Amino acid sequence: MARIHVESWNVAYRGIMPDDVIARTDLAYRTAFWTERIADREWPVFLIEEDGETVAFCQMIPTRDPEDDRTRVGQIPSLHYCRICAAEDTGVCCSTRCLRSFAGAISPT
Repeated sequence: MARIHVESWNVAYRGIMPDDVIARTDLAYRTAFWTERIADREWPVFLIEEDGETVAFCQMIPTRDPEDDRTRVGQIPSLHYCRICAAEDTGVCCSTRCLRSFAGAISPT
């Protein structure tokens, strides 16, 4: 996951974000970041794997807005996929799974 995160930042944000910000998005930092996030049940992470290797991931969390109902409103703070998957709609598939899981976790009104 950390490798995909770093690679996707290098591709997607080059020319948009300052180069020094992208350079600070290194593998060691992202490995520690995702190790912590995976351990936290409030930060579910959904993976797409091919041949046993993670190629995409998406994260869904409850809203941080205090005015919203955390059981009904969520957000996707992270969606990353490897470059070879960009043309294969892997990111769409991963985010769809994430949203369906969140929708199944909320109670109907």
